[in-house]
Amino acid sequence: MKNLLFILFIAINLIPKGIGHFPSKSKIILNLDDYICSEDQWVYLRGYKNWISGNEATFFDSAFIRKGQHLVELEVSIPFASSMILSFSKRGPYTFHIGVEPDTHVIFDINETDGYKSSFDTKARQGNLHNFLYSIKQEKNLYLNRLKEAVKVKNNKQTEVLKSEWFSRLSHLLNSAKNSCIAYKLGIYLKYDFPERKGEVSNILNIVANKFPHDIALQELARKRKALPISEMSKIAAQKANNIIRERTHFPLLKTSLGEKIYLAFWNTEGDKIALVPKSEYVLIDFWASWCKPCREHMKVFKANIERYRTLEVYAISIDSNHKEWGKAIKEDSTQIFKHLIGTYHTGEPSELLRQLNIKAIPANFLIDKEQRIIAKNLRGEQLIQTLDSLMNQ
Repeated sequence: MKNLLFILFIAINLIPKGIGHFPSKSKIILNLDDYICSEDQWVYLRGYKNWISGNEATFFDSAFIRKGQHLVELEVSIPFASSMILSFSKRGPYTFHIGVEPDTHVIFDINETDGYKSSFDTKARQGNLHNFLYSIKQEKNLYLNRLKEAVKVKNNKQTEVLKSEWFSRLSHLLNSAKNSCIAYKLGIYLKYDFPERKGEVSNILNIVANKFPHDIALQELARKRKALPISEMSKIAAQKANNIIRERTHFPLLKTSLGEKIYLAFWNTEGDKIALVPKSEYVLIDFWASWCKPCREHMKVFKANIERYRTLEVYAISIDSNHKEWGKAIKEDSTQIFKHLIGTYHTGEPSELLRQLNIKAIPANFLIDKEQRIIAKNLRGEQLIQTLDSLMNQ
């Protein structure tokens, strides 16, 4: 009897009060780069039915992507503006958050560099709601970076100013939010950025939740309503989403033993993807980061000796999450003589290829021959110089 009543309750609440019938379908149009459509895979549009509960997980739509298929369309019917997640089964992001409004077309260019996770870090080609949420995320990132710097130098006054300004900014945006999707996202920012101001946050969320009574997830966030028990359908959807994420975070590692061939491709300072194809007899592939002092000292020493090795190319592969710091370090150390590439996406996450290399610590390097076969690994200091001298004198 309890199960029957629960099902009846869900059916009654499927269409929120004050919203009316679901509008015509919204479309999510994806333009995929060569990397993402280089093999067959699925893309899923998932999220939560916030008009039922904030924990009612669901898959709104899915599409099979054939190898070489650059254009994909997904459809969804929603009663009000909502946040959703795109998940690619093999290549591309698996938690790519998007904002969708009813009866609209949202268009994205999805590239490999969008990374595995992208919580409103990529601007839409078309989509007002999404791009508003994107702009707020950029503001949040700027705030967090400035706050990090202030805390680092122990500037307590600046720290308090930054936090006060961000609190005021979020409060203003919440009070002027045009829909519940914006209010929900901003409410999460406010709640988790300012746990020490719990009372003030609670009052703001209460006022905002009263403006959007149809969004049950927002009511739950404001603690005006208890979350419903998770339905069986929601449990199935949540398990499916977890399976996708688990499969995407477990991938085969590359073989990097001596004698193995290695094929790498990363991004240069202009953002172009460059395949590492040896043009000389030998190539040194050196992994480093701007924050790694031993790495930078090693590069300076090697720079002073590089003219001795005319049949050697040097690729310096950064694992920096901050691309600006990477570029800054290259200029500071005047190491433009090396071929500089970076193995992380613009979101700061390591690329799939970098993950597959399974580099546990830096400095690290590979010495490969013209056939891209690994002939030495992790050579440092005098050992590197001696190995190179020996090869060049053969």
